[in-house]
Amino acid sequence: MSKALSVRRTLEAITGTMALVLVVISAISANGAYDEMRTAGRIVAASGIARDLFMSMQYRRFELGTVSTVLESPRAVDSETWTDIEQVRARSTAALNRALFGLAKSNMTSASEQAAIVKERTALDAGQPEIDAALYRPELRSAALIARWVPKDRNPFAVEDRVSAELTNEIDRSDAFIAEMMKIKQLAWAAREFAGNDRLLVGAGIASGKGYGNARLEVMTELTGRSDALWDVILEDANVGRVPPALHAAIASANELYFVRLRALRKSVIDSFASGKRPPTSGHDWIGASSTAMKSLVEVANIAVDLSDADARAELDAARRNLVVQLCIMFLALGFGLFATFFISRRIARPMSRITETMRLVADGDMACELPFADRGDEIGELSRALAVFRRNALEKSRVEDELVHSRIAEQSAAASSRVKSEFLAHMSHELRTPLNAIIGFSDMMLQGIFGPLEKRYGEYVGLINKSGLHLLEVISDILDMSKIEAGKFALQMEDVDLARLIGDCAALMQFAVEERGISLSTDVPADGTSLAADRRALKQILINLLSNAVKFTPKGGEVRVSVRTGAEFLEIAVCDTGTGIPKAALERLGRPFERIIVDPHVACEGTGLGLALVYGLAGLHGGSVRIDSTEHVGTVVTVALPTLQRAAAAA
Repeated sequence: MSKALSVRRTLEAITGTMALVLVVISAISANGAYDEMRTAGRIVAASGIARDLFMSMQYRRFELGTVSTVLESPRAVDSETWTDIEQVRARSTAALNRALFGLAKSNMTSASEQAAIVKERTALDAGQPEIDAALYRPELRSAALIARWVPKDRNPFAVEDRVSAELTNEIDRSDAFIAEMMKIKQLAWAAREFAGNDRLLVGAGIASGKGYGNARLEVMTELTGRSDALWDVILEDANVGRVPPALHAAIASANELYFVRLRALRKSVIDSFASGKRPPTSGHDWIGASSTAMKSLVEVANIAVDLSDADARAELDAARRNLVVQLCIMFLALGFGLFATFFISRRIARPMSRITETMRLVADGDMACELPFADRGDEIGELSRALAVFRRNALEKSRVEDELVHSRIAEQSAAASSRVKSEFLAHMSHELRTPLNAIIGFSDMMLQGIFGPLEKRYGEYVGLINKSGLHLLEVISDILDMSKIEAGKFALQMEDVDLARLIGDCAALMQFAVEERGISLSTDVPADGTSLAADRRALKQILINLLSNAVKFTPKGGEVRVSVRTGAEFLEIAVCDTGTGIPKAALERLGRPFERIIVDPHVACEGTGLGLALVYGLAGLHGGSVRIDSTEHVGTVVTVALPTLQRAAAAA
């Protein structure tokens, strides 16, 4: 057998392949965990940037509302209100700078969009000196100045709003809980925007002391209607228990501060102007009361963002832990694969290879060679000790044959030694079957893709491993059958066998080999059918072995024929070929176990030398005989004569 198909190479190849598959699967899982971690990290970054943009716009809107209310009044800004305005400006700028830094670092938006945000905010800041002067000097105030400061026809934060919405949409796709929190944040922010515009109008009426015309009242009614509709959606989510307790408490607080208390104060202001009375609050007091209510609405959005950010960070931490676990599993799989390959190679494959080499040396007559691994307590050690027993018996046989070469004792000793050899071969074959069945079983599992498909190249290797294992198992089975025959332990299962059908089955099995070699195969069986009392499996093995030899030694264009002839006491099955033939000097050696006749030493020939030995043995168990007639370069006829029903039954 070639070195590439040896048991050692097969075991090492299977172990290495299984280890590689395990490492590849672990690496794929680790790569998936790394992708999850990157996605979670991007969500956390997007959440932080969206929060900073949101807070930046919130502070500037608060500034716009406060400044607008002061500009509508006839008095100069007081120190407390001016301090509040400076604080929200600084906070807005700091939040915007953090957002721009995050956008530049994460590449979540284009450079043009970042530049547009800066340009938009710069345009807003450009009007601050004029507005600041008007805050301290009422005579500088005008309707045109207020209109420029709080434009009614455009959104001064349009670019920031768009970028924030894009980031929110990206966050929404990651998790259902985060999507729910982002929805509440968007609703709360929109409700606060409508409420803030309404607050400006109410404050402007109080500061001017002129009240509200019908057109302004319609606008104020529309603004409150929109904010109420958005708030109803938030309240519905809170009432069905789809929000965490902290957010539920913030919603309840905002509902009380704005939609109950501030709305009541707003109504009393509108009713007072409608009845010609003085409003119950001043412009300064209205700013303080409405600021608290506005902040409660913003707090709802802030808490929703906080919760989504916490959930995203928890997912990021989980993704990092999963990556660490998957990397550990991958390295463990790599270590296990290397250890398993090394262990099987050192403890199983190499010892089997050395014992096989020692068996060859013993078989060649080197009785003084060292027997390795005899001290091991496993099957390898048992096999080595069995080989030692065989060698001792072989030595004993040699000594007895030398002493009793001319006596009957020499013949009996040779027979005993042959039985010992057969028992040893049977024992050795059983020991080899255990790992060999494992090889065939595991390779079958890999071919069937039970744990996942293999790459094409690995699939071809596993197929070769499986084919080699089956071939080796067939050789071992032949050795076992030969050993049983020689030990007298082969039991025949006699039955009526339809020869025509059996020969047809065997011919069908050989059809592929016949077509591959370009030869013809024919049968000559009596038309009325012929039956024989025999062991069906043994008879089939006789036919297969004879046909295999005939096909193997018949060149292209040759012919192989199977014929059956019946007689009074014997039935003859003849397999005739037009092959290379067998030299006369070699005919008497045919039929011995492991005996091979090499006609052309330059041409490699498959086989173990057990085929004809099994034919002789199985025919003898049936009470029959084998005859070989051969002429070199003409062909060979092998005739198996089996007794008819009565004698076959007696032989059985």
